[in-house]
Amino acid sequence: MITKKPIKKPLILLVEDNPFIQKIHVQLLKKLNCEVTLTIDGQSALALYSDKFDLIFLDINLSDMNGMEVCKAIRQRTSSTSIIALTSESSKNKPRYFSTGINDFIKKPTTQAALKRVLNYWIQ
Repeated sequence: MITKKPIKKPLILLVEDNPFIQKIHVQLLKKLNCEVTLTIDGQSALALYSDKFDLIFLDINLSDMNGMEVCKAIRQRTSSTSIIALTSESSKNKPRYFSTGINDFIKKPTTQAALKRVLNYWIQ
């Protein structure tokens, strides 16, 4: 008899301080079968961070610290977790994001299709 292993849900750390964007992204990620841990600022993201997360969605403009600073602090601990910037800024800042260790970025608010593309690409 063949038994199926349960499919592991991707564990996502969502760092976002805007309640409206939080709600949208949590709903979309759950529809994509993800388990989501939500935090609202950089300090709590750093406190919560561990290698158990498969992917981090990180707001660039947080209330307590810049998302790129959060990324740098995480990269000092590990380089294995993919970090995706969430931003309402234009793509002209892409090189600056990438120089801090951010792997990719999406404009917010985003769509389910954009999140699915990112999940499929960055989660092995």
